[in-house]
Amino acid sequence: MNEGLIYRTISNLKQALKGNILLVPNSNGQPVKMHFQFNEPISKEEINQVEQFEEITLPSDYLYFLSLHNGATLFEPWYGGQFELYRLINVSKTKRAGLFPENCYPIGDWNGEYLLIDVKKTKDDHYLLWWDSSIESDTKDLQMNFSYWLYQFIVTKGSKFWEK
Repeated sequence: MNEGLIYRTISNLKQALKGNILLVPNSNGQPVKMHFQFNEPISKEEINQVEQFEEITLPSDYLYFLSLHNGATLFEPWYGGQFELYRLINVSKTKRAGLFPENCYPIGDWNGEYLLIDVKKTKDDHYLLWWDSSIESDTKDLQMNFSYWLYQFIVTKGSKFWEK
């Protein structure tokens, strides 16, 4: 079910793009060109290597996304400030930087704020966290999985819908 939502979300977005660009109204209602880039898929073998190296099991909907696109740049305006979904190898490298709460793997960022997977919560399907500071207690539990987050993020045209 979650995989179907990811597939439909990405397919519908790509159909709306004109040359990897989507016009999105800004706060004044003026259209702004937002660029998108989707990376090539990752192989199951590469996924297995990272999971074995990190000794984790990533959620199936996120793995499905990686099987379609190993990372993406979403809603990139001409002046920068896009949302970056990392390649899987960068998830591992960024985690190793030692900045993140225990059991949390950064899968993307937006201007120094991070979307995290809490690998201890993946079985309950509500494993995403948002972290916008260096204080672990400031981590916000989004109470959702990746497929729902991606869908809402695209539908709301790249807004922080979880803050509303």
